[in-house]
Amino acid sequence: MSLRWMSCLMIAACFCSVGKAAWEPPADGMLTEKQVNAYVGATREILQQLRAAGQAAEAINGPAAMAMFQRADANVKAAIAKAGFSQQEFEWVGERVWEARGHLLIQDVAAKVEKEMNDRLKKSDEDQAALKQRLAAAETAAKAGRKILTPEQRTEIVAAAKAEQQSILDEVKQHVETWKQAAEEAAKAESDVKTEAAALKRMPKKMNDEERQAYLDEHTRARDEALAAAKDGRTREAEAKKLTEQEQDKADLAGWRAENPDVPVTPEEKAETAKQNEAAIAALKAEIQSAADSDKALKEAAAEAKKQISEMRNQPGSKNAAVIKGHVKEFDDLFHVAAPQ
Repeated sequence: MSLRWMSCLMIAACFCSVGKAAWEPPADGMLTEKQVNAYVGATREILQQLRAAGQAAEAINGPAAMAMFQRADANVKAAIAKAGFSQQEFEWVGERVWEARGHLLIQDVAAKVEKEMNDRLKKSDEDQAALKQRLAAAETAAKAGRKILTPEQRTEIVAAAKAEQQSILDEVKQHVETWKQAAEEAAKAESDVKTEAAALKRMPKKMNDEERQAYLDEHTRARDEALAAAKDGRTREAEAKKLTEQEQDKADLAGWRAENPDVPVTPEEKAETAKQNEAAIAALKAEIQSAADSDKALKEAAAEAKKQISEMRNQPGSKNAAVIKGHVKEFDDLFHVAAPQ
């Protein structure tokens, strides 16, 4: 016979053999501190004796085992009597102690449930308030003809507009360089025109007809080439200036969009914005209704849970939990009760 089964049989036999005495449980079902102290002490002594007897019984059988049972029975009776209990009181106190220990575990769970429920109710209220604020902001934006944007959408639009602005400004910089270079080339060509025109006016006098003609041809060609270069330079300068101004306008518009991401500009954008705003407001209203329905169900569940917890706390077992609370550690160590997670 195993030690485990022998110990169980010995405990059952010893409890059943305790003599009966006239004792009646209290009408309110409440334990006293004295009873709890006595029960823990008596039970500790009984378990120590039974464990020792069980270990010894592993090695014996027959009459010797029966004699050990009888000694264990006498020891249990002595421990119970020493604690000042009758069998009925000892058993009743044991039942109440175990019941109260169960209620302590339930109370721990109930406290966690209450906290979790309160946290969920608070979050539900906060979520509904946030949704209503979003709806109010959306309706204000729609009334003003602005786009209804989430924070994420606003951030995305602003980032895209700034990136576009920077890209355009890089092009503007290139156009400015072209403008500057064309202006410098045109100015140099215009200076060359003046130089060649002056050269034609101060033609050297000591020249024969052939030399004079060659001189005129050379400086006339140089003047005409300078005139053409100046004209081309000024044309390129004007084009670069025009492109610079056009691109700068685009950059300014991109910057304006970055600062006003919710403002539609073109008639097409305005029409699309009105359509999207209507859909966004409808979605927000549906979300608010869904949140309200969930909140109602949550409040009903919380009310029912609080009712059940309140009823549980009014039970004698729950009230007895307060009596044994100071003995929880020694009680759990005695019976190897695992602490709740």
